[in-house]
Amino acid sequence: MNDSRSHMNIGAASVILLITVFALTVFAVLSIRASYNERGMAQRGRDAVERYYEADVRAEEIYGRLLAARREAGDGAAAQEILSLAEIPADILTQAEENLIVCEIAVDHNRTLRLVFELSKTGLSVKEWRLVSGTSGTYGEEIDIWDGIFTE
Repeated sequence: MNDSRSHMNIGAASVILLITVFALTVFAVLSIRASYNERGMAQRGRDAVERYYEADVRAEEIYGRLLAARREAGDGAAAQEILSLAEIPADILTQAEENLIVCEIAVDHNRTLRLVFELSKTGLSVKEWRLVSGTSGTYGEEIDIWDGIFTE
């Protein structure tokens, strides 16, 4: 006598095995893709930090040059005179006002390191040293958007 209760259906087990393998494959591909994206974000973050610290080193050099120029020029020197004595590289935006010297060092396409130094009777002090985010693009541009009407 054949006992049908002890017989296993091989087709159902194969289908379950195939679905399980497919699901595990999909999850493996998704996790590899997620790790690739995380690696890219980490590299972009590392690059941004490196660019900031390179700009910060340049800012320290400028501060040293301005201090040396201030000592060389004497106590009654104007901001423009100290700025010209400091010989700051041309790629750094500088501006001299009454008793302020403003320098802007490009960090990347959208950020600058802004330095503001204040002249006093005793020396040169740092009034501002911060990272400034700029805007990219102009808002005055017109964008040609289709209004849904066909013209010929």
